Amino acid sequence: MTLSCTTLTITTRTDDMHREHMRRGQLLLAALLALLVGASACGDEGGSGSGAPTINNFSFSPTVLPAGQQTLITGAVNMNDPEGDVNEFTVAIGAPDGSSVSLSGPIDNPTAVTMGVLNVAVTVTPSVAGIYTIDLSLGDADGNVSNTLSDTFTVN
Repeated sequence: MTLSCTTLTITTRTDDMHREHMRRGQLLLAALLALLVGASACGDEGGSGSGAPTINNFSFSPTVLPAGQQTLITGAVNMNDPEGDVNEFTVAIGAPDGSSVSLSGPIDNPTAVTMGVLNVAVTVTPSVAGIYTIDLSLGDADGNVSNTLSDTFTVN
């Protein structure tokens, strides 16, 4: 399986803008879910300190991919980092046979962002059919690691 990351960026919002975005996003998400299947789930792997970033509301599409074809998975996750020093991500994908591949790297434009939406685009080429897992976590400049969000996608 091939995994490459094309973009990870943080879109920041003020609290009022965030609330309005969430209201609009809920309506938009309902409409998009009619076209694309999104999913979200939380794991409970905690960060290493009180200043660790946290993430929630992980969603991505598509959730059904063709085997042997390069596919772009796009998604978003809400992030909160009290210290404003989030600077890296880790995406891990687990195959049905138990093998996995992970990718870690810097986040574009993380400076002093304490809350926002992290937009994710990852290209994968899954080799066999089955249920795959996708895990996402963030790290900050102090070495703190966020909780890990996990979900699955199907390869036909």
